[in-house]
Amino acid sequence: MSVKTKLTAGAISTCLGLSLVGTGTWAAVNDVEKQTAEFAAGTLDFEIQPINLGEHRIPYTFEVSNLKPGDSMYRAFKIENAGSLAIKEVLLDTIPAKFTNGDNEYVNQVGADNTEDEFLEQFQVNVLWVTSRNLIDLDPDVLQEFYDDNFSIINPEDHVTLKDLKYNNLPSDVVTGSDGRINIAPNNEGGLFMDRDKYDGLPVTPDDKEAVLIGITMKDDKNRKSEGPAKGEFLQNQFMGDSVDITFSFEGTQWEGIEVSEEGYIKENEKAHSGDY
Repeated sequence: MSVKTKLTAGAISTCLGLSLVGTGTWAAVNDVEKQTAEFAAGTLDFEIQPINLGEHRIPYTFEVSNLKPGDSMYRAFKIENAGSLAIKEVLLDTIPAKFTNGDNEYVNQVGADNTEDEFLEQFQVNVLWVTSRNLIDLDPDVLQEFYDDNFSIINPEDHVTLKDLKYNNLPSDVVTGSDGRINIAPNNEGGLFMDRDKYDGLPVTPDDKEAVLIGITMKDDKNRKSEGPAKGEFLQNQFMGDSVDITFSFEGTQWEGIEVSEEGYIKENEKAHSGDY
């Protein structure tokens, strides 16, 4: 029963279709209009540049060898927004590579081969300071006069090592970015200037630059081996000849999206806190 019903319905449908084709014509009338749209994304880009004091260029990379405990290194550089979009944060990643155990007479006496993390623990990050606004032409040795708590990110009393930076294992009083990494383009709360929130992060408008000062010291550990063949030797002797390559990687991130209700270039996206002004 059900099969026959289906067949009959199919036959009727076919006949109706033929009848329509044979006895009438169909005309379709329409009007097609086009609306063009252009979506052009802005650029998120920043540059790391050396700082020049007259004819003197301040070192800004840590390419050093033949270090001894107690040696300190200070480096300074500036970051500048080279894109069209304001940058909210510039987040730091510390990436070690190519760790090599030194070949020296003390290794077997003091203990087994060192690990990368053990070697990174020998280096303390004494300072990580960021200037406010455009104070990049000043000698970095005196920049601390212009810092407040928002810009003095790491200090000696924080006892932060390169190992801590590698894992972002930082004391609770160290101000970090939104995901726990160090932010070297921090907010500008308080301080000497009016409307400093306009300089939060790294905006395009107003023009902003940041100067970053990093100081690293190789610890001078006076502890000695108390027993065994190396009794009386400094424990740090085991690190003689060790080496590691360090990359400081910086990631710029955007501000939150805004509601766009006008045509043309979005000037608001050049500003910090887009849309708030």
